[in-house]
Amino acid sequence: MGLLNNSITNESDEFACARVRNSGESIEVIAVKKVGNGYGTFRDCKDISRDVDDAQTAMGLARETVRLPWMFTANSERVEETIAELEIIRGQRQFQNWDNQPWLRGAPVIVFDENNSCRLSKYRVTYSEKSGIVCTESSEEEGGS
Repeated sequence: MGLLNNSITNESDEFACARVRNSGESIEVIAVKKVGNGYGTFRDCKDISRDVDDAQTAMGLARETVRLPWMFTANSERVEETIAELEIIRGQRQFQNWDNQPWLRGAPVIVFDENNSCRLSKYRVTYSEKSGIVCTESSEEEGGS
């Protein structure tokens, strides 16, 4: 029933917009990986945290956008909790210079550790090129990343 599986010319604009509206909320974040004392992309694994003032670096970071899985947007309360937690991450000192770049200004960020894992809300979030983002419930004793 995907929008791309149907001929757009046979459907009205209202019908197409309704399909998009009914797809549910989503949260997209820029995914970075901890590299040394800074962060980098999953592709390069080199610290680019001091290079964000460069427009090409910022544009490359903006390409690292991923959509969080449904459990972070299951209901309005979950969306608010997730956004609040992402705002705390985004407010960290290492991301302050993002506001100087149009590509990154206001963009939420999620930071994975050296093992491609992090904790967001009550979930352990893991990233792999093969599976994408995989979430499992984490225990309360587990430390946050």
